[in-house]
Amino acid sequence: MVVTNAYCLQATYARGAWVGAIVGTFVAAALVYYWLRPTLPKFWKSWGLPLALGVIIVLGGLIMLAIPMLRDRVLSIFSGSKDSSNNVRLEVWKAVGKMIHDRPLFGFGPGDRVFKKVYPIYQTSPRFSATGAYSIFLETIVEIGYLGFACLIWALLVTFNCGIQGLRQLRAIRDPQAFWLMAAIVSMVAALFQGATDTVWYRPDIQTLWWLTIGIVASFYRGVAEKDLNALPSPDLLPIYSVDA
Repeated sequence: MVVTNAYCLQATYARGAWVGAIVGTFVAAALVYYWLRPTLPKFWKSWGLPLALGVIIVLGGLIMLAIPMLRDRVLSIFSGSKDSSNNVRLEVWKAVGKMIHDRPLFGFGPGDRVFKKVYPIYQTSPRFSATGAYSIFLETIVEIGYLGFACLIWALLVTFNCGIQGLRQLRAIRDPQAFWLMAAIVSMVAALFQGATDTVWYRPDIQTLWWLTIGIVASFYRGVAEKDLNALPSPDLLPIYSVDA
């Protein structure tokens, strides 16, 4: 899967996916370090994570320098409107900002069909047509307003909190099932960072994977506490995972 995804990243030159992959790699390193930390010698407890992140950054930099096309594509992220893809997004975001300004609280309604009908009224030029806001966060605000966006953020915080609490308890009993949970958390983070500049949730294949990761995190909500309550060092955390809840 790593080889397949790496090839797709190279073949598509999708910069949003690159950002998601890079951030996901950092998060994966941090979570694996968190899992291993109780068993590490004193030196690696202090320097293991900084060294791992440093190696990732150096390797990424060397790969970018070795492949000119990759280097140019990465640098284009910071070229602003000089890059055609950046320019389209910037112009669409200007129109989206006006849409949000007109209906900030409840939005225009859910669904891409609504966006397709409303966006032409606000678009800055016929050249910059769009079927979405090029951002899952902006799309959410356009569709269901800041109230809906607040609900989304709250749902994400609850889900990530559930995942971290579950990981903490799995680490306490050294259950290797934690690696499924870590993979789900990393996938969620990567999808969110890619979605910052693209409406990836409107692609059924990506949306299916997104809800799969949510389901994996949710599957640990009750299962952790039922596995081995007596082995947990922090009894005050257990009511979060009680069967009654």
